[in-house]
Amino acid sequence: MRRWAGAALVAGLAGCAPQVWIPPAVDTQIYNQIAILTFETDSPFRKVGAQLSDEVLVNLLQVAPELSIVERSRLDAVMQERSLASQDILDPPTLRELARILGVKIFMTGTVSIFLGDIRTGKFQERVATGYATIRLIDARTARVLWARRRDATASTIMFQEGESVSWMKTDGQLVQDVIRQLGSDIALVMTRHKGYAW
Repeated sequence: MRRWAGAALVAGLAGCAPQVWIPPAVDTQIYNQIAILTFETDSPFRKVGAQLSDEVLVNLLQVAPELSIVERSRLDAVMQERSLASQDILDPPTLRELARILGVKIFMTGTVSIFLGDIRTGKFQERVATGYATIRLIDARTARVLWARRRDATASTIMFQEGESVSWMKTDGQLVQDVIRQLGSDIALVMTRHKGYAW
């Protein structure tokens, strides 16, 4: 009983808490040129790292038009020419060289994991996709991590039955894409001044 009372209190406080203006992760007037690396992934859906990078780029172009963003394909091509992996981005000389070639001041890198197949039994059966991404913004000149966060997302679908045929409203692939879209939008949002809860 106490556990439910505590949860209700937290939910009530969140509902009453005023939203405030949250500053962007970094000053986009200073760090106005960015390269987004392909997100590393351990997901069985191997393309989600590249898909999330592209989703972040699309959302950033919408919410932060002042940013100059290097296409992922160009960044990948430069790294491939130099036989570089994502972990090499933390090497300061390599970082500065890439920044010089690409003309950027900041790099975004991170990881993404998506898990699918959870079934929750209630009034309806649900198939759930959960995912999270870790994000780091790295100063291209100093190789210092300026900002790091984790973002989470969930998408679900319900089962329906037509005669003897049973199927899900959404396919597994659609659920994964829903998660990627949520994460991409959320990650882009932190690069702008936006409203949210201070805690």
